Amino acid sequence: MSSLSLNQQPAVQGARWHLALLRQMDWKRMQELVALLLHRAGFKAEIAWIKPDGSVLLSVANPRSGGRVEALVQCPPWAALNVDTPARLNELYDAVLAQGASRGIFITAGEFSDEARQFAGVRPLELIDGHGMLRTILKIPAQEQSYHLQMMTVGPYTTPTCPSCGKKLEVHDDSQFDPDVRLKDLTSGTATWRARRSIAEP
Repeated sequence: MSSLSLNQQPAVQGARWHLALLRQMDWKRMQELVALLLHRAGFKAEIAWIKPDGSVLLSVANPRSGGRVEALVQCPPWAALNVDTPARLNELYDAVLAQGASRGIFITAGEFSDEARQFAGVRPLELIDGHGMLRTILKIPAQEQSYHLQMMTVGPYTTPTCPSCGKKLEVHDDSQFDPDVRLKDLTSGTATWRARRSIAEP
């Protein structure tokens, strides 16, 4: 990740990591944070796929064991942090079986229901909720915590990114916006985020 530029100032200065901050982050910033934590633990994480709703699957390898894929890590769609049913975990479990990974790890800033935890408990799945993420971050040396906080909160870090074009989405509804790219704000239940069309597009 690049360093701060002169015209990009962090949105959070002199603050600390906390659960509410994690839950406000855009799905892409969350994916970057998860990849960062995996890197600090000595693993290499690469994006396997990104779905239209912002759900991300990371392929995680250990360089010390020849780069073999050891785990698949899934981050949830934007604004759908809580995992209430096992159905949300089925996709990760199927991917683990298909790719022959030793385990799957579902990481969210939200929470898991008892039913979801029971489902994972009898399968090679590990669940890390927002509290677990925060505990991991707070074990990092304070100066490094502060640096990563600045990096992760540069710019509109709570505004969702378009999974298709990589641009920040905007709340609007007219011909300037791509009708095929929409992310419903499941938190408020009102706003629909859309991607602005490129000037060259019809």
